[in-house]
Amino acid sequence: MPPKKRKNNRKNNRRNQRNQKNNRNQNKQKTENTSQENQNKNKNQSQITKNKKQNKKNNRYQGNKNKKKGKGKGKGKVQGREQVDLFENENQEEKQKYVKGYQKRKKQYQVKKETKIDKEFAALKKQLIKVGLKIREVKPDGNCLFRSVADQMHGDPNLHSRIRSEVTNFMTKSRMFFEPFIEIDFNTYIKKMIQDRTWGGHVELQAISACYCVNIVVHQADEKSWRIKNFDVPFQTLHLAYEFGDHYDSIRNSTDSLIRGVKPTEIDINENAKKRNEEKQKSKMKKESENKDEETLANEALTLMNIINLSNIDFAKHMIKEHSTIQSALDFLLLNDYFLLEQQWTHEYFEKMKIEKKKEKEMESQKRLQKQQSQEKKKNTFKQQEKLSNKQRKYV
Repeated sequence: MPPKKRKNNRKNNRRNQRNQKNNRNQNKQKTENTSQENQNKNKNQSQITKNKKQNKKNNRYQGNKNKKKGKGKGKGKVQGREQVDLFENENQEEKQKYVKGYQKRKKQYQVKKETKIDKEFAALKKQLIKVGLKIREVKPDGNCLFRSVADQMHGDPNLHSRIRSEVTNFMTKSRMFFEPFIEIDFNTYIKKMIQDRTWGGHVELQAISACYCVNIVVHQADEKSWRIKNFDVPFQTLHLAYEFGDHYDSIRNSTDSLIRGVKPTEIDINENAKKRNEEKQKSKMKKESENKDEETLANEALTLMNIINLSNIDFAKHMIKEHSTIQSALDFLLLNDYFLLEQQWTHEYFEKMKIEKKKEKEMESQKRLQKQQSQEKKKNTFKQQEKLSNKQRKYV
């Protein structure tokens, strides 16, 4: 081949190689761009679905929030966007039913919570009455532990800030003892504890015991009382009540006055229990004496029936009770026609018994009706709740 043709062929080959390289690079860039676009699309779709779910949740519960603010039922703004009403295409009657059902369920939950609290408080009261103690209630404002300790120490729960400052100062001085039992940084913990209306717990109880050289007994409903005993018997013991899992109250003797400034008397649970047992024994003795009196009265009535031919022992007892002795009752019956008196008394007695039986039957019938009505109400409420739950599932 001539040299010119060779040169031209070489040039053409080089051009082709360059073009092939450029095409390959362009194809790579295109594939990379398409993959990035697909990834971005998937991310955007996932974000859109998440936003939709969040908007649905906000739309469900925003109606009640806006109602408190006075904006209206089920309409408002969520994070700068207009909220869509769940009941746009439905009747307003169904909307009102949904709102009423939510309010009823909220009230039922509150009532259940209040009844549970009342039951626990009543159980603790009974538990303390058996030992001759009573509760002095304290404000549930976060200072309840320090208020109850102030009542035990000084008889005035309003001195809670003084006790808080003394206890926190003691904790800072004896840092080595308390720091291992605190999970947070010690300085931040004490800064929070110095502030008003911060709750105190087991660590603060230990600090109170060590600061004032005092033993502590904490009473709970339907459970054994737990004690913090760091000192021997001659030292003072504070008695506190722990209720509802987050509240402390002060406990005093049942004879103590609840006037502010009057310190509580010392509580000795063993002595109080002895007094209660003595009172129970006295009441038993009285009942036994009453039973004995009934036996003697029955014997006297039998003797009176043998002397005079009486047929009703209840009439004989009645006459002895009225005249206090057998002799006076016998004299009264002999002076009067005791046969007629017995007949009249028995007739009146049986009539009274009939009236009492009728009243008992009426009371039983009323109780049955009340039970039936309560059962019907429960059934109706259960059916209504089922209907509301089914409707809510539709709107979700």
